[in-house]
Amino acid sequence: MPHPIGSAVRADQVLTNFAVGYKPQEFIASRVFPIVRVPKPSGKYFVFGKELYDVVEQARANMGPYKRVQHNYAQSTYSCLEYGLEEPVDSGVQAQAEGVDPRQDAAALVLELMYLGLENRVATEILTTSQPTTVAALAGGDRWDDPSSDPVDKIETYRNTIIGLTGVRPNKLMIGYQVLAGLKTNDSIKDRIKYGGGPDNPAVITVKDLAALFEVEEVVVGRAVKNSAKQGQATSLTSIWGKHALLYFAPASPSMQTPALGVTFLSTHEGGNPLIAESYDEPQTNSEVIRLRWHSDEVRTGADFGVLLQTVVS
Repeated sequence: MPHPIGSAVRADQVLTNFAVGYKPQEFIASRVFPIVRVPKPSGKYFVFGKELYDVVEQARANMGPYKRVQHNYAQSTYSCLEYGLEEPVDSGVQAQAEGVDPRQDAAALVLELMYLGLENRVATEILTTSQPTTVAALAGGDRWDDPSSDPVDKIETYRNTIIGLTGVRPNKLMIGYQVLAGLKTNDSIKDRIKYGGGPDNPAVITVKDLAALFEVEEVVVGRAVKNSAKQGQATSLTSIWGKHALLYFAPASPSMQTPALGVTFLSTHEGGNPLIAESYDEPQTNSEVIRLRWHSDEVRTGADFGVLLQTVVS
C-alpha cells in the first residue's frame, strides 16, 4: 500500500547501520560480479583492451623519436535502476515486543529479499542474458557425476581458453550446490585426495580441496534457491545457479578500469552509501513502514573472462 501523500519519509540511520552490517549467508552475487561503487546512477566504464600484449619495437635511433603507445579507451555504459522494498510494522507489535526489535526484523526480511533479487539478476545475466564468449554443455561421460569423467582436466582446458583470449588466468570457479554434490562422488576427484585419509579419518572433499585441485583462488558455491511458482500457487523451490559451473576472473580490487567477467555498479549519488534505509508513519494502518533501497546495474563487462559450462551434472 502506498504511503499517504504528504507523509514524511525520513532517513533512518539506526536501520542504515543495521542494514550495512547485515551479512546474508547464502548469496554469492557479489563474488561473481564484484561491487563497484559509482558516484552517479549512469555513466561510462572502460572496456578492457589488449594493448598490454603487443610486442612493441622499443629501440631508438640517435636523435630519433621514441615509439609511442596508446591505451585503448573504448567505453561502454551502465545505467542503474532503483530497487527497493518495504514492510509495515504494526505499532502494537512494537509496543509489546520484548527481547526482539520488530523494526530490525522487518529490515532483515526486506534485505534478504533484496539480496535474493540481486542474486537472481546476476545469475540470469550470466547464465542466460549475456553469457560469456565460450559456453559448453556437458553430456554423458563428460558430466562430473559420471565415474569416468575428469573435471580437473576439463577445467584445465577451459583455463587455457580464457588465457588464450585475454592473457589473464581465471581465479574463481562458481558451481551450483548440485554440482558440488556430484564432485564429491567423482572417482577422479576422490583419487586425488584419498591418500590424506585413513580408516579412522576418512578423506572428506572440501571446497578448499577443490580450489587446490582446480588451481583457483576460490570455489564459490551457489546455494540460493527461489520460488519459481507464481504468487498464490504452490511453492516450487529451484536452484538459482542450477547445474552449471562458471570459470572466471574477478579482481580482488574491482574498479571501472580493472578487467573482469562482470561487475555490479552501485550508485552512491544519494549521500555516499548505496544502501538507504528509510521509514515513515502510516496512520491508516497504525504502522511504521520500513523501507530499504539501492540503485544498481549488474553488467557483464568482459565476455572473454569467463567460460560457462552447462549441465555439468545429470
